[in-house]
Amino acid sequence: PTGLFVKFKVKPGKNAAFETAFRQMQVSMREHEPGNVYYDLFTTVEDPQMYVIMERYQDAAAVAAHGQTEHMRKVLADLRELLDGPPVPQSLIFVSGK
Repeated sequence: PTGLFVKFKVKPGKNAAFETAFRQMQVSMREHEPGNVYYDLFTTVEDPQMYVIMERYQDAAAVAAHGQTEHMRKVLADLRELLDGPPVPQSLIFVSGK
């Protein structure tokens, strides 16, 4: 798998803090994770408390490295107080792109 689709349910009133933390994580990823192709945040039309991260990596080694980085561990620890339940990840295998 070289992609992930991760759902996050954010506590009411914590959207701005979650989005700020995510933007900080994106900056850190650009600096420390050259194997990341994209790391994009979306929210759903149906539920403004539900966020989805779509992420893609050059190879499986980059995916594994992502989970082991210090900056990732710190951000996940910071996010825990903002979330209404654990993140729900889904691993993806890239098939085709434009």
